[in-house]
Amino acid sequence: MKFTKKLLITALLSFAVLGTARVAYVAYVQKTQFQQAFDAAKKKDFATALKLWQSLAEQGDANSQYNLGLMYSRGEGVKQDDAEAMKWWRKAAEQGLSIAQYNLGVGYIVAEQA
Repeated sequence: MKFTKKLLITALLSFAVLGTARVAYVAYVQKTQFQQAFDAAKKKDFATALKLWQSLAEQGDANSQYNLGLMYSRGEGVKQDDAEAMKWWRKAAEQGLSIAQYNLGVGYIVAEQA
């Protein structure tokens, strides 16, 4: 009985440690991917930036969603599309990203005046 209990506890702790390591690894990969997209955008390699940020944005990364909004707002690597920009800023704003909330608000004001 004691052996089974120890084995069960060991197995549960192993899964907990492995689960934590996976979460840390995913966060590292996302941070690296975001930085690669940022570097690409600075070099005006918008195709690469779009591909990387699109992937992260679809996974729910607020900063990537914000940057996709910028790309659509400016027409960088994509056809300029204010509605698409607002969509991505809204997603980021809903997660509490203040710069996205600001851009979304400005977007509403501009749309109302048009």
